[in-house]
Amino acid sequence: MENTTWWKWGDPKQAQHLSKYPKLVAHLEEQWQKKLSDDFKIPSNFEVPDAEFSQDDFCTTFPQLKVEQFSDQKIDRLRYSIGRRYHDVMKVFTNQILHYPNFIVFPESNDDIKHILAQTAQHNLKIIT
Repeated sequence: MENTTWWKWGDPKQAQHLSKYPKLVAHLEEQWQKKLSDDFKIPSNFEVPDAEFSQDDFCTTFPQLKVEQFSDQKIDRLRYSIGRRYHDVMKVFTNQILHYPNFIVFPESNDDIKHILAQTAQHNLKIIT
């Protein structure tokens, strides 16, 4: 998979290392019951399973959407499998199993959203926002 930058919170040049906040580190370690390492590196390889929902499935299920609004690419499914909450970050820190969406839909309008909601209800598909 391509090398990407996931976190877009502010200017990366202004980012501070967690070690600058020892009280926060102590609090997180107590809450998570995990020892945080100063030299932690995000894993370079994630085992993303093949998608179970194809582009053909998308075209059949969401006929009002354009094919460009769909992705079943592993890198996109990985990006959207991890939220921005501490709980999600801890999954990465502790190598817990991530749950990958089968596909990603990129709505461009309110009508797209209405169509997605109607079709997912009709086809009993789960939505993760």
